[in-house]
Amino acid sequence: MSARSDERRGQSTPSGHEREIAGLSALGELTVAIQEAAGLEAVCELALDVLQHALGADRAALLLFDDRQVMRFVASSGLSAEYRAAVAGHPLWAPGQRNAAPIWIPDTRDNRLLGTTAAAVAAEGIGAAAFIPLLAASGPIGEFMVYYDRPHGFTADEVAVSETIARHIGVAVERRRMEDALRASEARYRELMDDLEVERRQTEEALRESEARLERVLQGTNDGFWDWNIASGEMRFSRRWAEMIGYRLEELEPHVNTREKLLHPEDMPRVLAALKDHLEGRSPHFETEHRVRTASGAWLWILDRGKVVERDAAGRPVRAAGTHSDISSRKQAEEALL
Repeated sequence: MSARSDERRGQSTPSGHEREIAGLSALGELTVAIQEAAGLEAVCELALDVLQHALGADRAALLLFDDRQVMRFVASSGLSAEYRAAVAGHPLWAPGQRNAAPIWIPDTRDNRLLGTTAAAVAAEGIGAAAFIPLLAASGPIGEFMVYYDRPHGFTADEVAVSETIARHIGVAVERRRMEDALRASEARYRELMDDLEVERRQTEEALRESEARLERVLQGTNDGFWDWNIASGEMRFSRRWAEMIGYRLEELEPHVNTREKLLHPEDMPRVLAALKDHLEGRSPHFETEHRVRTASGAWLWILDRGKVVERDAAGRPVRAAGTHSDISSRKQAEEALL
């Protein structure tokens, strides 16, 4: 129980007029308190304190349905652990129930409305009780319980104040739950994005290491290497690929257009047709001998070999990779024999 509840319980029982004024004051106090409360638990503690004081009740409790739709105590004042254990999990209204209305029991000796909790109420020494549903757009989300040690006749003002406060709290609890869910969702999204960023960096680092190893291997064969992202058009070239045709790597745009612009016009239809056959699955790999223009404007014969290394779920090519080999010496020797 909160310190404010302790203080109020030590005060004398307010008169009907005083209680009416207290009820009106409680609504304003509750509205401000809800706005300032740090979280759902704080909202519930404040609501319990305000409602108990407004009704002059001896004891009170606030329960909410949890994620599994089980009614659980969230805040309570003056109730034993045994009583809370007996009452929890026995809601008076089902989640989503329409037309849920408060239940007023002026004298608990008439226990027809108490059902399975009658024995627990008697053992707790409760003389009167009120059970007020907390309503949201979807229906009941919880309930208020207020108790008196002796029989108590509920006035029209008490009923009106109770129902008004319950509506305020129902809206406030639903809003706080939505805010908490949003914050949790945002936190999960940030964690996911962080994980994806870490995974992306690890993948890029692994790719760089793989490319570096491949580059070292290809240096021994004097071949160049290309890696093509088919969807975006990005095509990365190795340093040897650029040097083979007289360029520095930094001078070449990392795009498939670069490769196509360097193709000899007479060879282009044949090269593109062979590439198309492979991308569409009609050949196991791509291989052509064709000429490319060097930085000096001369034509260099190369052997271009490649293969699709990644396809999507529908079988469409996503990524391809391959090598360039300088075969100019071989071509010159073949021409010399003609």
